[in-house]
Amino acid sequence: MIIIYCLYIYKSLFIYLFFITLLLLLLKMTTQRKELTIFERGEIIGAWKCGTSEKKIAKILNHPKTTIHNVIFAYKNNNYEKPPSRSGRPPIMTERDNNHLIIIVKKNKKTNFKKYMKNLLILLQQIFV
Repeated sequence: MIIIYCLYIYKSLFIYLFFITLLLLLLKMTTQRKELTIFERGEIIGAWKCGTSEKKIAKILNHPKTTIHNVIFAYKNNNYEKPPSRSGRPPIMTERDNNHLIIIVKKNKKTNFKKYMKNLLILLQQIFV
């Protein structure tokens, strides 16, 4: 009877540890990556210029070795102290569209949204037809 009870406890402990490990793995997988700040990039570049190895820099600053390598590589080849800006999605409306919309709204302040949309559709039909 004691052996069965011990096996039951051992099995429960194993299942508990399994789920804890699984939970920790899931939490590690879902953590968000963050962009390095300009200060952190400066620390990496400064340490590299002083002759510190990439491995030591990674250990001291607690960043992955590949991140350290990528920052140094970008600085050596392209002189990037900060990453180049990302293009992202282009805006739907141009500056001219925004100005035109402001003029329409200021012209008829008491008009409701439906009338604005109707006027806009008429305007678009005149432009594209």
